[in-house]
Amino acid sequence: MNIPPLPHGLTLDQVRKYLENRKNEFGTLPALLVAKNVNGIRGMAHRIKGNAALYGMPELGLAAGRLVDAADAGDDWQGVSSAIDALIARLAEERFRFGG
Repeated sequence: MNIPPLPHGLTLDQVRKYLENRKNEFGTLPALLVAKNVNGIRGMAHRIKGNAALYGMPELGLAAGRLVDAADAGDDWQGVSSAIDALIARLAEERFRFGG
């Protein structure tokens, strides 16, 4: 397996733990969507947007930023749902990339 360079002196275990925590956290997104909890969705996405690059995952941060934008757009729940799907897909790609 060809692991990408690790950012900022992090260990592979730290990066994988970050990804596992995000996987668990993202498991709550469907319930937040059903409840139309825009604050919960936005808060989670905003945190990911802010810290994903620190773990060497700028694309995950960009996907989270798109979810923040969708949540801020108002009542476009289809757009929020699509942004959630894209964020979850990006997380799967990052887990694959880091062998997690």
